[in-house]
Amino acid sequence: MLTCRNPARRLLRVVAAAITGIISAAGCKGKEGGPVGPPANTVATVEISPTSGSLSAIGEALQLAATAKNTAGAIVGGKSLILNSSNATVATVDANGRVVATGSGDATSTAATDGKTAQITVAVRQSVRHVVLTTQPRNIAAGAPFALVLRVELRDAGAAVAAAAQDPVTLMLSGGTVGGSLTDTATVAASNGVATFTGASVTRVGTAHRVTATAAGNSSAASSAFDVGTGSLTQLVVFSGAPTGVQGNVVLVASIRIGRRAAYANDVPNGAVTLSLRFVPHTPALLLGTLTVNATTGVAAFTDLRIVRRDRAAQRANAAPSSTTSSRSTKATASRRSVVAPTSRPAGSTPGAGEGKARTRSRTGH
Repeated sequence: MLTCRNPARRLLRVVAAAITGIISAAGCKGKEGGPVGPPANTVATVEISPTSGSLSAIGEALQLAATAKNTAGAIVGGKSLILNSSNATVATVDANGRVVATGSGDATSTAATDGKTAQITVAVRQSVRHVVLTTQPRNIAAGAPFALVLRVELRDAGAAVAAAAQDPVTLMLSGGTVGGSLTDTATVAASNGVATFTGASVTRVGTAHRVTATAAGNSSAASSAFDVGTGSLTQLVVFSGAPTGVQGNVVLVASIRIGRRAAYANDVPNGAVTLSLRFVPHTPALLLGTLTVNATTGVAAFTDLRIVRRDRAAQRANAAPSSTTSSRSTKATASRRSVVAPTSRPAGSTPGAGEGKARTRSRTGH
């Protein structure tokens, strides 16, 4: 057995071993003597930015950035973060953090790795940016409703219907003949982003009318042009010439002008108007002259009327039995009364049974 004969060398070996042990022990201690922390690649937290999100249109996107960090706040590389959405009908999110709005509401997007998560709430609130008239009006008669229900959609910036929109929608008439207006309720509240006008019509005859809609500070494009024609005859109107005192067998001083009218005081042209006298018992009289006149522009003018007693009229060469319809008078003189009653029918037609009459009475005075 060999032994160390040099005491000094032996002492150096002991000191060196002691120093090595001290260094090894120091390597197992943390700062201020505490235990050593986890490795630098251990995930302590997950962060998402931005911390909240708001989208105003279907199809609008928001980009998220998700990172994993250690306890020192440094990014931990090489970690796969899984992203998902709590409600895909409101918003979706892909592996790259791109969030896309799919419907109105709220959705939570989550990023996760190594058991650590972070979340962001995405609110989708569609804003109305476009007003679209989805049905086009067709030619109609004045006062008659459009054949198609007028439908207006409120849409967001991505052209999707704003399903939650309840904004009031107003229809307006533009172009065409001045003086016309829409008869339906001018403003209707949208329901689920859609407003419907079921009874809309136009009051005045005209051409090249258009309809526009406005809502939430936005206006639709004008509709295609449409014409408004004359409606059905609803009344006869005495414009002038009602007799106020006549002399037998003398042409009335003033011509009688009868207007054919439809709804909203629109003239109805190209129809015949016939005048007659209504009976007063025991003293019949006869109305002579041109008793049927075509109202070419909506007004029929009778310019050669006169009243005679029936028995005397039979002796006159210009009496025309076919031109009379009925009579009413006590005597055909200025001291007696007669009532002129106009009736009307389309030009070229003949009176039929049950034909409605709009009667206008006029007194000749005593």
